[in-house]
Amino acid sequence: MARPAGVARWVTDETERRWIEHALLVLLGLEGSAGAAREELFSAWRTFFERIAATGPVVLVFEDLHWADAGLLDFIDHVLDWSTGVPLTVVTLARPETLAPAVKGFFYPVEKPVEAPVSPGMPPVTAREEREEITSGR
Repeated sequence: MARPAGVARWVTDETERRWIEHALLVLLGLEGSAGAAREELFSAWRTFFERIAATGPVVLVFEDLHWADAGLLDFIDHVLDWSTGVPLTVVTLARPETLAPAVKGFFYPVEKPVEAPVSPGMPPVTAREEREEITSGR
């Protein structure tokens, strides 16, 4: 099975690709943030999803949002506020009865819950494999 080309598949500009790769490695805890501001990291992550969306529709799914911390909620807000002109959809899933008041604004009430199939578990991935996946194709 061939390995994907990593970030380079969607981001052709080398400077932008290195910026996004660093931000993704920070997200995964594989590199330190080196003082990068949270908004800078959010911008890099959002740009990555926008580059993918430039090639076709992208759906970002955030499950168990009732467990989300303020950082994740702020990132979702950032994507919703700044991503325009690309086919990018954000779907959030949570148990409404367990939502904190601050999180409730992310949801529209659903009259009838939808049963969704459970996907099979994925095998564990090592930090080395994650790093290789992100930076392959340089």
